[in-house]
Amino acid sequence: MDYTKPQSDNLLNDFFRRQTDFMSLAKDLLAAETSRDFTILFDRLKSIDKRSLYLFLCDNKSKIKPKYLEIASKRLRMPIV
Repeated sequence: MDYTKPQSDNLLNDFFRRQTDFMSLAKDLLAAETSRDFTILFDRLKSIDKRSLYLFLCDNKSKIKPKYLEIASKRLRMPIV
C-alpha cells in the first residue's frame, strides 16, 4: 500500500473519506464494459487503496469477467483468490 500524507489532522475522517471514494468507484468497476474502462477504474481504485481493491476483487470475483480478473492479477502481481 502506498503511503500518502494525511490531508488533515483527523486520520479517522481521512480513512472514511477514502473508503467512501473507493466504494463509489468500485460499483463502476463491476459494471465496466470494456477492458479499457476496467483498467482506468482499476488504476484509480489502486491509487486510493490497494489492499481494499484486492479484497473487493476477491469478494466479487464471481461478478467480474475472467479476462478482467486476469488483467487485475497482472496489475496487482498476485492471484485473485
